[in-house]
Amino acid sequence: MRNRNTAKRNAARVAWAVVAALVFCAFLCAQNQTPANPPPAGPILQGLMWTAKDNGSDLNWTEADNYCKDLRLGGYADWRLPEISELANLYDASVSRTFTYNGENYTNHVKGGIQLGSLAAWSGSKQGPSEAYGFLFLNGTRDSEPLNHRGFIRALC
Repeated sequence: MRNRNTAKRNAARVAWAVVAALVFCAFLCAQNQTPANPPPAGPILQGLMWTAKDNGSDLNWTEADNYCKDLRLGGYADWRLPEISELANLYDASVSRTFTYNGENYTNHVKGGIQLGSLAAWSGSKQGPSEAYGFLFLNGTRDSEPLNHRGFIRALC
């Protein structure tokens, strides 16, 4: 009988150690949110979860791709740049949101309350080895840009 109780106590200790390790790991993972001020998780549209706003500044395609891949938000670590067709599905001409960019006022047409502070968002859809598509929420068009292009375009994950 003593051996059984000892085995039960050892099993209980191991179980508590595993639980403690999982809690500690969850705490560490929660501390690893990059970037330092990520946007809040936003709406679910077309079965996809979107960030509530863009990354906050213009960047080239590689920076945008890395931003989304490195994003830890809403308990998820599998964020990515959307395909061009996924961005196009966010366009709604009946929705208007005015924003100021470099001292000029513009109007975007993004559904779901998503805040885009630029004219366009990068997509994960590449055109050959040196270009990728961006989607212009100003007028609902897609445009191919060099991967190193940085003006008027942001990451929306």
